[in-house]
Amino acid sequence: MSEKSLLDGLRVVELATFVFGPAAGTVLADFGADVVHIEHPQIGDAYRYLTQLRPMPACVDNYCWILTARGKRSIALDLHRAAGRAVALELVRRADVFITNLQRAGVLAVVRGSLFAEIVEFELAVDSRRGRDGAA
Repeated sequence: MSEKSLLDGLRVVELATFVFGPAAGTVLADFGADVVHIEHPQIGDAYRYLTQLRPMPACVDNYCWILTARGKRSIALDLHRAAGRAVALELVRRADVFITNLQRAGVLAVVRGSLFAEIVEFELAVDSRRGRDGAA
């Protein structure tokens, strides 16, 4: 008799970086969800570079990345191109859960258990001088 994980069969797409979004995906993966993390094809997720920031101690292993990426699969998509957006949209359409913390990741609505998503714009850099509404 094989044991199933609590969230076995749950499909999750994660388009998030830094702390809360990835942490949510990690917890779901820990409980057995199939989590696919979307990353930029050239630079990857910013978490991959935390060992280069100070005052992080110099180390061979990037523990921040190991902790946040465990149990997940990653896919590199250029979301500035139509082909990359089409793949991301198809992943989201097939998912049970979509996690994002990107300010302009798109529009998501769940209606009676059906997922409708239109990813309209992806912006991976946020101007820290402006608030959520864009006002200076």
